[in-house]
Amino acid sequence: MRSHVLCIDDDKKFLASIKVLLSNNLEVSTAENFKVGRQLLRESDVDLVFLDLDLGGSSGLDVLTNIKKEFPRVPVVMLSGHKKLKDVVKAIKRGADDYLAKDASFDELEGCIIKAIKSKNMQDKCASLIRGYTSHTDRKDFIGSAPCFKEIISHASKLKGFGANILIEGETGTGKELLATFINANENQTARPYIDINCAAIPDGLLESELFGHEKGAFSGATEKMIGKMELADGGDLILDEICSMDPRLQAKMLRAVQEKVIYRVGGNRPIKINVRLISISNHDLGSMVNLGKFRKDLYHRLKVVSLVMPSLRERKGDIPELASFFLKRYGRNNPKRLTKQALQVLQEYSWPGNVRELENVIQGMIINVASDVIGVENLPRHILGLPTTVAGDEDNKETARYRGSFFVDPQIPLLMFRKEAEKNYIKWVIDRHAGNKTAAARTLKISRVTLHQMIKEGGLQ
Repeated sequence: MRSHVLCIDDDKKFLASIKVLLSNNLEVSTAENFKVGRQLLRESDVDLVFLDLDLGGSSGLDVLTNIKKEFPRVPVVMLSGHKKLKDVVKAIKRGADDYLAKDASFDELEGCIIKAIKSKNMQDKCASLIRGYTSHTDRKDFIGSAPCFKEIISHASKLKGFGANILIEGETGTGKELLATFINANENQTARPYIDINCAAIPDGLLESELFGHEKGAFSGATEKMIGKMELADGGDLILDEICSMDPRLQAKMLRAVQEKVIYRVGGNRPIKINVRLISISNHDLGSMVNLGKFRKDLYHRLKVVSLVMPSLRERKGDIPELASFFLKRYGRNNPKRLTKQALQVLQEYSWPGNVRELENVIQGMIINVASDVIGVENLPRHILGLPTTVAGDEDNKETARYRGSFFVDPQIPLLMFRKEAEKNYIKWVIDRHAGNKTAAARTLKISRVTLHQMIKEGGLQ
């Protein structure tokens, strides 16, 4: 689609001449007054306005003020039969982007147009960036030293300087998005674009517009031009999260864009060249989806120039202590807590179907819910202990989790230590069941209140 120029002037001959002069390379509209010009600005996507300083019965400066108020991103170049300094200053103060005499040469006119339209495109891009901006401040080193994990990070580090498309696969919660930010940050280019889009979170009908952008009036609700994510990511990285959910029709358009490095906005016919590295993310095996006919084979191979598979937390259980410590510090800044050795061991023995994200959520939940500054086995969630989820009326099971969960944690501990731990947890369980009433708890335990207080003190249960 060619750039659109609107010229507002009460001189019909001048309007006719400028239309002839510019129509070879631009779409040109003309208006003899602001009323007609405003209607054109509202109905179409105008990239530049040429505005006469003297519009017969009205002032071009007043019209300029109205245009800038209603259409702030449209550049305006003032035109006049003369070029007086005081008029230039007034126009610039009112928001004019440039000022030309009507007898300016074609080269001057062309240079002014190129400069103004570049400015307009930059403003459109910035506006779209603000709408679609995604913060990715967690560009820090990964936590973990498991061999399988270090191998992936090492492989990702070697991608610096290459523009090959990357496919990151792995289970939910393994940190695929963080790996994408690591790859982008590893380029050490502070201005390098990092644009991400979740293909599953946007309806199919809108995803095409989000990716490729749209022209003003392309569809109902398209009140202004929007720059797409692929165009915004030019010169950088576009992260396609949950690429596996992309509609087959859109996959075909994506294939064309990847092959030709050219896109077309929805409702537009002007080719836009792009230079983007695609980092696709999937929690499903795309290869299997290809075999089942659920994903295009040709697009799959275009996206999978480099393949990275994030390991599950089950494959790197040795990293759990370090990860748990990190999350305890992150979420416990104002409420510091620590895990007992036994609780940490239970965490390492759990299967973690939700991977690192599940571990993070569990730690955060315990920081909020556990009153003590020490998190023991009895404080771990029921599913971590292998106990059934609590149901209404199942109070015995709910409370027994704290007591029973501490048994059989470590088959290597001495019997005396086991007895002390079991006794301490049982006392805590009984006190909790009596809502902190120590007299009632002592009665249940068949000991005196003085003895109970002594045991509480010795067991560190204050």
